[in-house]
Amino acid sequence: MVKELNINIISPIAELFEKQLSLDWESRGVRFFFNSKEERLWDAIVVYENISEPYTLRCRKGGLFFISGEPPIVKVYSQAFISLFDHVISAHNLKHPNNHRDQQALPWYFGYNFQTASPSYAYEEIEKMEVPEKKRKISFITSSRTFLPGHTRRLAWMRKIRELYGDEIDFYGKGICSVDDKAKALASYEFSICIENSYEYDYWTEKIADAILAYTVPIYCGCKNIDAYFPSEAMISLNINDEQGSIALINNVLNDSKRIYQEKLPFLKEARNRLLFKYNLFPFVKSYIDKYVDLDCDEYRSVLIKPYDTYPKDWIQDVLLKTKRVVCKIF
Repeated sequence: MVKELNINIISPIAELFEKQLSLDWESRGVRFFFNSKEERLWDAIVVYENISEPYTLRCRKGGLFFISGEPPIVKVYSQAFISLFDHVISAHNLKHPNNHRDQQALPWYFGYNFQTASPSYAYEEIEKMEVPEKKRKISFITSSRTFLPGHTRRLAWMRKIRELYGDEIDFYGKGICSVDDKAKALASYEFSICIENSYEYDYWTEKIADAILAYTVPIYCGCKNIDAYFPSEAMISLNINDEQGSIALINNVLNDSKRIYQEKLPFLKEARNRLLFKYNLFPFVKSYIDKYVDLDCDEYRSVLIKPYDTYPKDWIQDVLLKTKRVVCKIF
């Protein structure tokens, strides 16, 4: 058994993951590296979504992982690309012998200042954060993007809600009311409306994660099996296709927010612990290594990994996906 585990995380968004790395890992004999080209025998290499340049590395047998960062409505993954990896973790039904349908440990934005491109809080500060004072009832963070069918539906629903509720709900996001750190739009709120861009099994994003980190109850519309990841009591399920039902739900929250929040707080704390200690990229990757990589095996292989767009594209699947997006927008 190796005394020290060396794991290379390769991703164009590595800096977003670095802020989520606990200082405790090295004391536990686990070292994470980011975009390293160092010549060493890697116990595991994790490519997250894509790479910006070619890498030639040596990896322990069974230790080469790919984690997708996009949902099925956004991207088709090239078979030539994914076949490089020992294991693939995604929300896609990919043709790979070890395709694991699971959440993808997408990065959080809570506590990250986009103006300065730097963390507002260290990981340890987020982990130890107490429940902030909740001065307001509901926030809604969204954007004016319309690329995906989910963007269009969310924007239409947001406009209706804004018209109905005015100042009773605070609206934030690009093209609406920008904030440099999402913590400012979440920490002082009891609830936040969180609507994903797509509605898939096993795909959820920072939209729900950021609210949970802020001890803010998500009023959530998105991942179809979100209850498999977080206690259902930690959130409120929202269906934006049911206009009258969603309005009644928001009225109920506005009229009884303090009681509902206190009821949900213990479950929200449990959801927060899962996010920090289970679904965060680093414990998540470590759990897969523990399960699937034989650390007693001293067999390594040399791998050349190139940027995704250098591999042959699955043109038919790509055209079908683009057609699906157009049809979904129309209907």
